[in-house]
Amino acid sequence: HTYTIMDAESSDPIVRMKAANVARICETKFDELTTEVPEQAQKLRKVLAGMVMERYVSDVCSTMRVVAVGAGTKIVSEPALANAKGEVLVDCHAEILCRRAFLRYLYAHLEACVAGGESAILERRKGYRDKYCPRNGISFHLYISTNPCGDAAVFRDERDAHSNRASRGKARVKVDAGMGGPLASNYQEDARLVAMSCSDKVARWNYLGVQGTLLSVFLEPIYLESVTIGNDFHYEHIYRALYKRLVGTEARRPYSLHCPTLNTVDTVQFPERSAGTPDYAVNWTEGDEKIEMIKCATGKNRDETVLSRICKKELFRRYLKLKEDSIPPPLASKRKKLNDKGKYGTSAFSYSQAKAEAREHKEAKRVFNESFRERCGSAWLSNAERKDLNSFFIED
Repeated sequence: HTYTIMDAESSDPIVRMKAANVARICETKFDELTTEVPEQAQKLRKVLAGMVMERYVSDVCSTMRVVAVGAGTKIVSEPALANAKGEVLVDCHAEILCRRAFLRYLYAHLEACVAGGESAILERRKGYRDKYCPRNGISFHLYISTNPCGDAAVFRDERDAHSNRASRGKARVKVDAGMGGPLASNYQEDARLVAMSCSDKVARWNYLGVQGTLLSVFLEPIYLESVTIGNDFHYEHIYRALYKRLVGTEARRPYSLHCPTLNTVDTVQFPERSAGTPDYAVNWTEGDEKIEMIKCATGKNRDETVLSRICKKELFRRYLKLKEDSIPPPLASKRKKLNDKGKYGTSAFSYSQAKAEAREHKEAKRVFNESFRERCGSAWLSNAERKDLNSFFIED
């Protein structure tokens, strides 16, 4: 579905109308995608997230289209990570799956550019950086059907601005087979897997961009234009969780802290949400014929003989191909040499090595992590040091 929106000078009614359209087209797209699994549809939409691309066709008119969808509420258990080799989706929360599906959307457009074609959303910025960036008039909006877990959600029922003040803004985690809580809690004593909360992850996207480490090699940071929350919206808590608590974080060009427009929806009739926790999660990217069902217990495709299309290994495969294909024609004769050395080939270049090459992004991440530790009470819990999750090769 594509909705046409007549824009005007910024005002609350216009902002609310745009937020309502973002929510409506994401919910409608999910309905369309789940028609083949009607028995699962209600459970799967426990928490829904969608990425919407907006294109201005004139100064006063724009179109919106859903380009990525994710739905889910769990993280996998530690035993599921045995011999993972980049094939397991650790975090199956809706926002995280949606963002990974969005990466596939970006890969598709970059692949078109590198192949000599054009992208409708990306253009190359000429200059010393020579990277791709969104075309003028293109922006991206994130929809989440409820507050992201963590700091944005845990205080949502507290209207008193002073209650529990000391614990607000703190880092929080998701816990395998648990409700999660402050990062300072020692959840790992019993070997349960923990992951940073969605509030913390979205806040980090507002500094590092949604394109991630690998795609930062090709792309300027891509920041969210808006975040729309479907239910339980409380502006103070959302604003603090996604932006305010990190104000003062030093910029590292081209990275800096951005505050997306934060919206709620009061004009959309939402479908009934499941009271239970679904056993499956789903993802979809524009161009896919159908959703991919992920088994939450394993973090893998429901058909475990097939790799998930958004797992690290599959996205890494596309990165390596993109890196190789982007070598300028005059240097094409050197491709074999590069592959023989394992520089950009598929035989001797690991996922962790690839991420280490994104030095600019790595430095910005270091700055963010220092700021996060200072302002949010705990160091960022990273899986980057886990060799079982990151030191894998395509041919493993």
